[in-house]
Amino acid sequence: MKYSITRRLFVRVFALILPLLLLQGCVFIWSRSMVTEEIRSSAVSNLEYLQSVLERRVQDVVNASNTILTEAEIGPFYAELAHNQFESVSDYYIQLAEIRRTLRVLKYSNELISEVSLIFPLEGIVLDTSILTPLDTAFLESLYAAADSQPTHLLSVDDQLYSVSSLSGVESIARARILLCVRLQNDTLEEALNSYSENNARSSYLLGGTANYLLGSSGADSIAAQDLAPLLDSAQEGTVIQSRLNIRGTVYEAFVCYSKRLQAGIIQLIPSRYYNQIPRLIGLLILLLCMATVVVLISLLRVHSRTVGRPVSGLQSAFREAGNGNFSARLPEQEVLEFDQLAKGFNAMAEHINRLIDTNYRQTIRLQSAELKRLQAQINPHFLYNSFYFLRHLISSGEHEAAEELCRYLGLYFQYITRGDRNTLTLNDEISHAVNYLTIQLMRFGDTVEAEIQPLPESVKELVVPRLIVEPVVENCFKHGLNTTEDMGRIRLRYEENAQTVSVIIENNGNDLTEEGLFRLHQSLESPADESTSFTGLINTHHRLKLFYGEPAGVEVSRSPLGGLMVRLRLKRAPLDNAKEEDRT
Repeated sequence: MKYSITRRLFVRVFALILPLLLLQGCVFIWSRSMVTEEIRSSAVSNLEYLQSVLERRVQDVVNASNTILTEAEIGPFYAELAHNQFESVSDYYIQLAEIRRTLRVLKYSNELISEVSLIFPLEGIVLDTSILTPLDTAFLESLYAAADSQPTHLLSVDDQLYSVSSLSGVESIARARILLCVRLQNDTLEEALNSYSENNARSSYLLGGTANYLLGSSGADSIAAQDLAPLLDSAQEGTVIQSRLNIRGTVYEAFVCYSKRLQAGIIQLIPSRYYNQIPRLIGLLILLLCMATVVVLISLLRVHSRTVGRPVSGLQSAFREAGNGNFSARLPEQEVLEFDQLAKGFNAMAEHINRLIDTNYRQTIRLQSAELKRLQAQINPHFLYNSFYFLRHLISSGEHEAAEELCRYLGLYFQYITRGDRNTLTLNDEISHAVNYLTIQLMRFGDTVEAEIQPLPESVKELVVPRLIVEPVVENCFKHGLNTTEDMGRIRLRYEENAQTVSVIIENNGNDLTEEGLFRLHQSLESPADESTSFTGLINTHHRLKLFYGEPAGVEVSRSPLGGLMVRLRLKRAPLDNAKEEDRT
């Protein structure tokens, strides 16, 4: 029996992948147990290290307190205070200031310390780092009660932790005459607990030996000391015990060890959903690997099926494009020799046809260019007659300087329009010619017409444009816009530009432009050039710009704020390649 290549490939790949799938299942079972054990070991290590850190930091405070009590001049000061034997008042304040300085040194020597107070129970006074105050007996009684129930240096009074030292030892605190009371920073202890927590994944707590206080990391507000108190029953010094704890419906994996030095339990809780999260993720990863394996198998089959289908599809698409008249489509180089030869043959054929089309297109452009030159010649005669009549009038009137000036402007005018070396010039040349024409007309019409001419921006002076596109629009202002205006005629020439286009705007205040006439002008601009219309120059310019630049270039018309017609010549910053080359020939 004969099998297709695709079917044979599928059977072989599946036979290779099946053992891999079974191996992935075994790896999942093994990795699940390994990850669970790793999480437990990590929690135990964190807890042991956290215990050593807390014990060391609290012991540092105790050692510093004992050093202050034994080495500072607190004992002699007390003796003199008790018997009022100071040599002088100044001696009293000098010793008092020295003891305050010593207390301040202790306060700022450890970030765990919030405040340091020196208590003289029999004298009923308290000396802290800033002031000498009467003793709060209620606070002292609470301190004694805490010391009785917690035989340790770390005492809890009103949810605040204190380290208390005396010259006679902590066991006899109730009988001590001098107490050094150090108030600890709860926030600093909680920061230490936070440093061994991971957002909601695990949280650490310090629980008093009698569950009388609880300091915790993020999330501790939702857990009370009574919730964690059962863990102290099984806690042992130097051993981390793991158990499961249910707190208001949330199940935790709890790890607890007991510190005899702190007389407190150090607890770390990991929600069971997070404790089992990584094993679940491993299972999901194995599932994704299985799915990826299937996807790879399907992808291999698709690639194999497209090894022949894609080149054939490409040929079909290319011939379809050619049938629709698009001979710019090219086939890329093919890996298979036979298909590569077919692709090269098609590309050569399309290139040859494209050259034939391009040659025919250029010939058509040349014919259109000749037609445009013929239309340009229609602009000149009437203006030439009127200018000569006006020149004759100036000469006969004896205005020889004005006549000489008019001759100079006419010379520049005809020099520009009869220049036949190229059909494109810069926008600066074109605007200069239009302004020259406008100057001649202003001389003819005298005080009846005024012009407002905005200077051409430097950034667009060298823009390449077709010749004779602005002057015909200015000519239309005189022929069709101002010829019936009884008031002072006004012409405005200005510019607008953006990143893609430059607009030359010519507007006038003629009063004979009706809405119907504006509508007909819009229609004429969208139709082929019609010599019978009264706006031949405007339409001619519109089609020339379309031919030279392509969309969105051309002429746009609307009503000007001056009251007459506003013509916008929209130019592009770069012409079409074919139009640019032909217009320069």
